[in-house]
Amino acid sequence: FGIAMLMWIFIDNILGKVIIEILDKLGVNIHCNFLSTDLYGGEKERVIAIVGISIMKVIIPAIYLIAKLKIPKPVRFMNVMNHPEELIRSIAMALAVGTVTSLPKIYTDKGSQQIYSYFMKLDTDISTWGQAEFLIYIIYDTIVISILLGIFYNGAVFAALRQFGDGFAIGVTAFVAGILSQDIAEMPAAIFITIIASCGMLRSGSIYTAFFVRIAYKLYVFAIAIIEANDSSTTYLDKNFFMLAVFVISGLVVGLSQILIPKRTFYADYVSEVPHNKRVRFAI
Repeated sequence: FGIAMLMWIFIDNILGKVIIEILDKLGVNIHCNFLSTDLYGGEKERVIAIVGISIMKVIIPAIYLIAKLKIPKPVRFMNVMNHPEELIRSIAMALAVGTVTSLPKIYTDKGSQQIYSYFMKLDTDISTWGQAEFLIYIIYDTIVISILLGIFYNGAVFAALRQFGDGFAIGVTAFVAGILSQDIAEMPAAIFITIIASCGMLRSGSIYTAFFVRIAYKLYVFAIAIIEANDSSTTYLDKNFFMLAVFVISGLVVGLSQILIPKRTFYADYVSEVPHNKRVRFAI
């Protein structure tokens, strides 16, 4: 797992910039600065670079983990939706938690802080994008990246860790997701959304629940970004109303689901032959 995380960080921060510099030398209209996260050049070139690098940083570590850990195909991904109602509850929980975790980023002195936080991980500035490229980015980031992250965290990582119990798998997977966010402001959301996605996957029986949880959260963050981009006197009022509405509706759905959906035991426990104090030392 440590090597896989290093691959992620290396591709995201070093290899991607090396590739961009090579393309720049070959005459492609794109370049970067190793001391900053900014990308420069044509809109289409930047979109292609961002998409390519972000796919590489997820897929390569995932392939490495699956190959190195020799995870059997039947246990890599949970693919049977036994309880669809758990999908709805998980999405509602993700929206409620997303509303709370986004508060520190939204209420800052910078008016566009939410937009900046949303696009910062992709090393770009949406103000310079053309409309077509922006739409491509939205489709890619809300759907494709959500699925890729679900495959990596709730597939490759989670599947290997289940042998030590589902509680352990949920905790370590969430911790890895928080570390790989590479941003303290994004870390709480990354951790809690991963926890909800993992629990929802176990409750429903399908990794598709994890996909939809991440897609729903991305759409919520994108909606906030769109509201803030509207520079008018009612922007903050509209944003507050939208966040309150999302929180209340998702809270009601979660509350009703607790009443209507039967309680289920879905965690697999693990009893180790290694004493607990030794396992703690190994983990550290």
